[in-house]
Amino acid sequence: FPLQLMFFFLMIRRPPRSTLSSSSAASDVYKRQYQRRVRVPNLRLLSLNYNQIKDFCQFPNLPSLHTLSLTGNPLVQIPSYRGMAIALCPPDLVFIDGTPVENEERAAVEHHRGKIVFCLGEGFVIEGGNVEEAADAFLLDYQRRMNESKALKLQ
Repeated sequence: FPLQLMFFFLMIRRPPRSTLSSSSAASDVYKRQYQRRVRVPNLRLLSLNYNQIKDFCQFPNLPSLHTLSLTGNPLVQIPSYRGMAIALCPPDLVFIDGTPVENEERAAVEHHRGKIVFCLGEGFVIEGGNVEEAADAFLLDYQRRMNESKALKLQ
């Protein structure tokens, strides 16, 4: 039997320092370029341990992800970290940092998955334990900012 080995290396580049502001136009351009660039539909295991990752705002779409490991990153200290990871990853995700994803965790996130994904895509990090309330507050603030922006453009 022939032995075949395949290796996937996923290099995730940080944006230039000038684009770290989530409100800058350059940051928006960088995010769009990043989202188009990362295409690994068959990636099953993603290990980014000890990389100083602080949020999910540039997390790529990984439809086949089975195992996610972000141990040692500041992101894992956020109380709702697992819920955010479950919301962003496909339903087939089985392990986060070596711990199985429980059905109860999946069910708790499922009814507000879209809201969480949108908020995280806009650079919001949910720091509290109640993900849904934090996302609601963020969306209200986001809507207020969008309305203010429209008013400024009209003047």
